[in-house]
Amino acid sequence: MTPDAPLPEVGETVAITTADSEPWLLVCTVHEDAQAVTGVLVADLADETVCASRN
Repeated sequence: MTPDAPLPEVGETVAITTADSEPWLLVCTVHEDAQAVTGVLVADLADETVCASRN
């Protein structure tokens, strides 16, 4: 996300460009007043899904 870009919608994936590896974030909530989003790193989501299926 860049400062001038519109906020993404819930369910979109975006690259975190402030990190060196530009990890992907699955957007879970959008906070328009604060111009911020929260979400789950896609890499973490895949790891948690794999771990959960092993049980």
